[in-house]
Amino acid sequence: MRAWRLFRMVEADSALTGLGEEIVGGRWNSPGRPVVYAAGNLSLAVLEIMANVDYVTLQRDGYCYCSLDFPEEIVSRVSIEELPEDWRRPEHPCLRERGDRWLAEGRTAVLEVPSAVVPIEMNYLLNPEHEAFKGVVSGEAVRFEFDGRLVRCK
Repeated sequence: MRAWRLFRMVEADSALTGLGEEIVGGRWNSPGRPVVYAAGNLSLAVLEIMANVDYVTLQRDGYCYCSLDFPEEIVSRVSIEELPEDWRRPEHPCLRERGDRWLAEGRTAVLEVPSAVVPIEMNYLLNPEHEAFKGVVSGEAVRFEFDGRLVRCK
């Protein structure tokens, strides 16, 4: 399987450590729990960043992307049908509970979850502390520039 990680260039050395998400938490994890977030395709990774970062930051900070390849047998899945109707609202507690439980159980290194931005597409949470994480193969980091047409200043 392949996922895509989009990250700020200044975070290149820690892009696969889960450090940022460990500090502040994410949609699917509480602070104190390292998780690497990735998307099922690069265009979804772009949308996820744009949904969470303001235009000035996008223009100021340089970004890179890399592919992440991993075997399907290290993946658990969460389907939309398993989630409450309002799961897409920001900071829904059931999502962090679900992600934290997955981390604590330690059965798999990767959790496939629906994207709140495009619910029919998938994001991937990777647990850098899981034994099987060492089997995740990262592609080379490539510079990414956001197309100015995507975000226009008003």
